[in-house]
Amino acid sequence: MVLLSRREEIKEYIKAAGLVVEDYGVLDARNPVDRATIYGGLVDHTKAPILFTTAQMVMSRCGDDFEKFEALFYRGKPRALRIWDEEFRFAEAVTVSHDELAAMRSCVRRSHPALADALQMAEDMIRAAVTCDVVTMPVLPFFAMDAPPSLTERQVGILRGISGRQGSITVDRGVPI
Repeated sequence: MVLLSRREEIKEYIKAAGLVVEDYGVLDARNPVDRATIYGGLVDHTKAPILFTTAQMVMSRCGDDFEKFEALFYRGKPRALRIWDEEFRFAEAVTVSHDELAAMRSCVRRSHPALADALQMAEDMIRAAVTCDVVTMPVLPFFAMDAPPSLTERQVGILRGISGRQGSITVDRGVPI
């Protein structure tokens, strides 16, 4: 799902990505046929792997539970949130649970106390948030040095993926970044 700040940006992003009709759909206030006429893409946006919409549309309709906003679903299930960078390449979606952060914090407490403190801050932010909240993860301090040897390659990848990034809180308290 690609959330944009303005509806006018949608056409530009679709053109820049070089997508074919079957790859995407658009969700805005218009009816499905009008949307497909204006933007291209599938009439039924819930069957499109990539959904373009605005952040305002999601926030205004999501209420307290993103998981119940079926207009955002893909094939009957909530979509993963994908982040686009400035060069219009997909950023890798990273999901990390509160428990995974706690386990990593425990692994680095002695060898990298500043990293453990930053992970504690991330856990506290997640705990205080509610579904659909957008949180910015702290920048994790170990990037200037070697990765902590007590972490697996997968864990290091997760930490690199979430460091300083924004993510959305989901029902299971994970943070897709």
